[in-house]
Amino acid sequence: MIRIFFLALQTELSTRIVARRTVVKPWFRGWCLRSQDGSRCDPFSPSFPMCCQIRQWMERKDTPLSTNSKRSMQQSSTLVSWYALKAYYNKIELIMEVIKSHCKETYVPMETVRQRGKDGKMIETERPLIPGVVFFRCDGSEVSVIRELLTDKAFIYHRQGRDKREPAPISDRELDNFRRFVDYSDHYERIDNQTVNLSKGQQVHVTEGPYKGFEGTVCRVKGNRHLVIAVTGVCAVMLIDYVPQAFLQKME
Repeated sequence: MIRIFFLALQTELSTRIVARRTVVKPWFRGWCLRSQDGSRCDPFSPSFPMCCQIRQWMERKDTPLSTNSKRSMQQSSTLVSWYALKAYYNKIELIMEVIKSHCKETYVPMETVRQRGKDGKMIETERPLIPGVVFFRCDGSEVSVIRELLTDKAFIYHRQGRDKREPAPISDRELDNFRRFVDYSDHYERIDNQTVNLSKGQQVHVTEGPYKGFEGTVCRVKGNRHLVIAVTGVCAVMLIDYVPQAFLQKME
């Protein structure tokens, strides 16, 4: 058995992560590899076991996904959730055709407004609460197809933070709460999400009164505290009616 002596071996490894690929660059300084008889050993020879392992490590391609990663990706692609999109000007009819061909359920918030007709009389009409916004329910694979088909016609609301390119799923509970409130009451005012910082408010559950069962966020709007019902990152409405503090229960 050949005994190999390492004299003054210094190794530095720098690791750089690019996407899912790890590139390792070794620098060997002042090394000398010799066998017992004094002859040099070629460290890059395939017959050199340790170096062969290092070379295979350096030349390897992208690391395959683990079983858990593959399973999580499959689950996310088959998980059915609500999503929201914003249609560009005069594209809503074409967008609805595309969505209905891939999704079984859609929702467009509507509001009732009073306006004067051509004969001078006041009439009630319905119009979209948030112009151009459409909610649709589908799985991850279908939302990817819809995004490709509507590239120049609409944009799908995305996640905030690291996964900005991924469409943001909306929980059934959050959308159902918003949907029931809009259908139940007309004592609200639509507000811009960017003008209200919901993260600084207190999430509450209404326990008594006409709005019992609804969930929202108590935050300051236009200098006053109001109960805000929102779909995070998409839309929000502010309750005009006053809700006593005793009717509000903080949510953990």
